[in-house]
Amino acid sequence: MDKLEIQGTNDTPFIFCDAEKKEILLTGRSLPENPFKVYEKVFSWAEKYDQDSILLNFKLEYFNTASSKQIFNLIKLFVENKQVKEIKVKWYYEEGDYDSKETGEHFANLFRIPFEFIEYTETQY
Repeated sequence: MDKLEIQGTNDTPFIFCDAEKKEILLTGRSLPENPFKVYEKVFSWAEKYDQDSILLNFKLEYFNTASSKQIFNLIKLFVENKQVKEIKVKWYYEEGDYDSKETGEHFANLFRIPFEFIEYTETQY
């Protein structure tokens, strides 16, 4: 399975998917006009994922409601994938950004999978 790398912009995240490392990284900002278009390649990659585990790293400094829905859908794809037996999420949030942390906590409660919440300062990003 090929790696997938999508360069970020001011409004879209950098996305890196690596089946060999069993890992996905989304970092930056996510507030695109058409979020499905931005995430469709990631969904396609995730649908073909055939490993037994995955680590999802979300290091988004800002994301809008439409992007939140796409993140939800991405996690859901892995939860519903019968090949994947173990899913872990690392949810990074900026110091004091409790809205982001709350969104991650909401996802953790919905999916009942392990989430690690990592607070960082702006200089660490």
